[in-house]
Amino acid sequence: MKHAKILVGCLAILFAAMPTEASLIWAVDNLGEFHGGTVGDRIIRFDSATPGAVTVVGDTGAEDILMTGLDFDATGTLYSYGWDSFGTQRGLFTINQSSGAATLVGAGGVSPNYFIDDLSYDPSTNTLYAVANYFFNVRPCQLYTINMSSGAASLVGDIAGTIGASCIGLATNSAGVRYLHDTVGDRMFSLSGLTASPMLMPEGFDSLYSQGMTIDRSSGVWYHGALNNTTQRSELWTVNPVNGAGTLVGNIGGFNSGSGFTEFETGDIAIFPEPATGVLLLLALAGLSRRPKR
Repeated sequence: MKHAKILVGCLAILFAAMPTEASLIWAVDNLGEFHGGTVGDRIIRFDSATPGAVTVVGDTGAEDILMTGLDFDATGTLYSYGWDSFGTQRGLFTINQSSGAATLVGAGGVSPNYFIDDLSYDPSTNTLYAVANYFFNVRPCQLYTINMSSGAASLVGDIAGTIGASCIGLATNSAGVRYLHDTVGDRMFSLSGLTASPMLMPEGFDSLYSQGMTIDRSSGVWYHGALNNTTQRSELWTVNPVNGAGTLVGNIGGFNSGSGFTEFETGDIAIFPEPATGVLLLLALAGLSRRPKR
């Protein structure tokens, strides 16, 4: 036991000195058809520490379908939600992580004139949530649960405090606490039940068009991928969960010289949590310390 305690102390010092491991971020690129000539949006991925280096996984194959949400469930299945250029809800899709191909699961249940704009999986209840907006934001945003087997949406209710807001982002931490992003005021909201409360500080930049956010359930880091209306670049930001203020990490991909526009536009981002190396080693050590003496 004495040796185990010494080793635990040494490992704790070692891991305290190690930098935080980067996360692999997946995203739907809503400019895939425009820049890549793909059939449907592109599925991309990049390292959170180097968002400028983007890997294109492939296209969804869902022609003229705008993917507006993305998240992993507990088993690693990747889901997205899409609607077409005519404003028709196309429903929940699964995404092939090798090819990027999208397979329709199903649809239905969304209130008339409401459009789902983001997905977020709650690991504490094994529930897939979605946030939806009404035309011109004259009605409150709505919160839904999405059946992962059928794609059907079930209304949880109107979100108080969101009339006039455009609830484009939804993120859930490992404890089941949810947050919203409003692109009108460029501010994050904490969500308690069906009541949204603006966080203390604005995020810090003017975001526009398609975007999304996620919280790494392994590290607790909150990421936001969005188009900056000032720089006209897609950027990766981290968000402070205490006050809602953002910190720029870097550009997501490069600039398309042909169109004069950012190469990628992240409709949403997602991270599948990986166990931290340090945690695994400490667990293994704890098991070793419980072995009977010989």
